[in-house]
Amino acid sequence: MSLRIYVKSSIDVKKICNVIDSLDKDDYISLDTEFKRDGSLHPKLALIQLKIKDTVYLVDAYTPTLDRLILSLNKTKAYILAFSCIEDIHVLAKKSFDYKLDKLIFDRCYDVQLMASFCNHSYKKSLAYYVQEICNVELEKACTRSNWLKRPLTEEQLEYACDDVEYLKDIYDFFMKKISKKNLAYFEDEMRIRMQEYVNFTEDANEVYKNIGGNFALNDKPLKRLYFICKERYKHASKRDLALNHVITTKALWSIAKTCPRTLDDLKNCNVNLGCIKGNGYLILNWVRASIDFANKTNIKLEPCYDFFTHREGYQIMYNKLDAYIREIALKEGISEEVLSVKKDIHEFFYNYVYNNTKPILTKGWRHTILGDLTPYIDTNIIKA
Repeated sequence: MSLRIYVKSSIDVKKICNVIDSLDKDDYISLDTEFKRDGSLHPKLALIQLKIKDTVYLVDAYTPTLDRLILSLNKTKAYILAFSCIEDIHVLAKKSFDYKLDKLIFDRCYDVQLMASFCNHSYKKSLAYYVQEICNVELEKACTRSNWLKRPLTEEQLEYACDDVEYLKDIYDFFMKKISKKNLAYFEDEMRIRMQEYVNFTEDANEVYKNIGGNFALNDKPLKRLYFICKERYKHASKRDLALNHVITTKALWSIAKTCPRTLDDLKNCNVNLGCIKGNGYLILNWVRASIDFANKTNIKLEPCYDFFTHREGYQIMYNKLDAYIREIALKEGISEEVLSVKKDIHEFFYNYVYNNTKPILTKGWRHTILGDLTPYIDTNIIKA
C-alpha cells in the first residue's frame, strides 16, 4: 500500500504543491473527493484525495491556503485520473470559482469509468467492481454515506478515502492496453465535452422550467405560471445556497402551476413537502399570486419542456427507430450503448430540430463521426404536428 499523508496545515499544502508543480506531462495524479450536500444547492467539499506515485495525500478541505493547492491542480501538466468524476469536477470547479482563480479546472482528465465504456464495458460498473476484477482486491464500502464534514475523521474513513485513489492507475493501465486507437480518440473527445459541462455549476433561471416533468400537458397560462415559479425558486435557492427541493418539492411544481393553490392546505394537496410548507409556505403562495399576474399580463412565448414530444402520437415509433440505430452503431464500434444511446440526447435531437436552439450533441464531435446524418429518422408529420 502507498504511504499516507494527511494534509491539514499551510506548510503541508506548500509541500504537496511543490510536488504537483514538479510533475511533467507523462506523470499521473489519481484524484477523488469526499463531500456532503447537507441541504445545499452545491455540495460542500470535505476532503481531496490525491495519489502521486507511491504516496496518497488526504487534503482536509478546512486546510488554510486550500486555494493554493487547487491552483496547482488546475495548472498541472500531469494527467488527472478519476472515476465517475462529474461531482468531483463540479465541487472543485465551484471552489475555484469561489476563490476567484483564473482557471476553474485542470486541462487533462481521464475518467476511467467512462474510458471502460469505450472498451465495450458497461458504463454502470462501480469502482469496487473494477478493483475486484482487475486488482483482485475487495474494497470496504462501509463509509460511503458517512458524514465527511465532521471532524476528526475516523481511521475507517481515512482508509476508505485512500482506497478510492489507490487503484485508479492500475485500472487506467488495464484499459489503455485494451482500447483501440480510434476509440481512445473518441473517448478523449468525450472527456473534453464533459469537462465543459462539469464546470457549468449554474443554470439559466429562464430555462429551468423545461426540466419539470409533466409540463407537456400545460397550456399557455399554466406554463407561464410554471416558468415564473421555477425561476423564483431557482433564484431563491441560488442566493441562499439551498437545495431546490428544500424550497419547493420538485414533483409538486406541475400541480402548483395548474391549480394555483391559495392556502397552506392547498399546498399540501399539491404534494408539497411539509418541511417546505413550514419553512417557505407563505413565500410560495406569494409566488403563486405573482405568477397568476405574470401569466395574465405577459405576452412571452415559451418553448415547451424537453420531453414535450414524448407524448405526441407516433413519437415513440420515431424515437425507437433512432434509438435502435444508435445501439446498433454502439455495438459495431465497441462502445457501451449506455454512453451513446441516452434518452435525453435523443429527445434533445428532435427538440432542437423544431426550435433550433443549439446544435444537438448527437450531431457533434465523435458522435457525428460514427452516426452520420440522422435527419432521415425525423418524421416531420409527427415532429411539427
